[in-house]
Amino acid sequence: MTMFFVTMACLMIGVNGSKDPRAGIQNGFWAIKYMALIGIAIGAFFIPAEGAFGPTWMYFGMIGAFVFILIQLILIVDFAHSWAENWYAKFEENESRGW
Repeated sequence: MTMFFVTMACLMIGVNGSKDPRAGIQNGFWAIKYMALIGIAIGAFFIPAEGAFGPTWMYFGMIGAFVFILIQLILIVDFAHSWAENWYAKFEENESRGW
């Protein structure tokens, strides 16, 4: 599924609006895209666990999970910092202890 979404992202590079001819790929073809995603999800169950694929894919998964958690950590800290700054600015405006 990662490769599906990477392919879709690469196809959309440089598309500025829905009037672009390639925007139809993103905005349409829903049946084909859903069938491809369902086929990928079902096909993943038929990948043999033994061999080099399992351990190799495990490392890709661990690296991807680490990057995902790191990005989420950055986003939540930035959100909390922005929220605190906003509330502190409102407290300074009217000295209300509610903020």
